[in-house]
Amino acid sequence: MDIQQIISDLKNERERLDRAIAALEETDSQPSASSNRTLTRPRVSAHTQLATANKNTRGDITDERRKRLSESMKKSWAERRKKS
Repeated sequence: MDIQQIISDLKNERERLDRAIAALEETDSQPSASSNRTLTRPRVSAHTQLATANKNTRGDITDERRKRLSESMKKSWAERRKKS
């Protein structure tokens, strides 16, 4: 591709972007029906709420508690292996 062609394409792209920006700025300056509404809390899905709740409780475990859980699970798995 020729350098002059690249320059021409870039200028065309710049003009297209300038028009898009101008259109967006024009839309932004016009008052909308949504700006007259009172602000409400954003909707949060149940999945997000559960993930947040789990995240908050997960960090509360101490190293000692983690070690005790690990030992009890190892015992449990050993008992299962013995039975089968």
